[in-house]
Amino acid sequence: MLSCSTESAATPSPRPTPASSPVLEASPTPSAEPAPSPSPSPTPAGLTLSGVISTHIEKTVADGRCGNLGPGFYANFGFDYDNSQWSLTISIPIPGYHGPSSYGTPPSRVTIHRTHTLTPLLYAGISGTVTVAADEKSGSVEERLRSPNGIVEVSGDWSC
Repeated sequence: MLSCSTESAATPSPRPTPASSPVLEASPTPSAEPAPSPSPSPTPAGLTLSGVISTHIEKTVADGRCGNLGPGFYANFGFDYDNSQWSLTISIPIPGYHGPSSYGTPPSRVTIHRTHTLTPLLYAGISGTVTVAADEKSGSVEERLRSPNGIVEVSGDWSC
């Protein structure tokens, strides 16, 4: 009795010749290799901060000025950190702005500072890229910032 199955049979069936029928590929032999892991999920929208300050800002909200301001570009985003114990601001100034494009550090100088305090906690951008989209009201950032307190990395999308 013949049975149809995807398991390999004890006796291999003869391969058809090209003249008589199309070439059929043999079913793959099971291997001991593990199945590939699923692709990582995409980075969530918004800004992700990691390092000394670690949080995720789902939606950026402009805190004042945002966009092409003539002699340069400026975006400012406020957010609460550590259960609202700290109000912080991420600032993205680009002096010498010449339109939508990607800008390295320098000239862009991404900073994080405390909002409404006389002695701000300041993290200054030391390397990375800020991209301004064609609408000049959105873009992305991949930036490494430093202060005496340590390193913070900011990555993701922003809009105002």
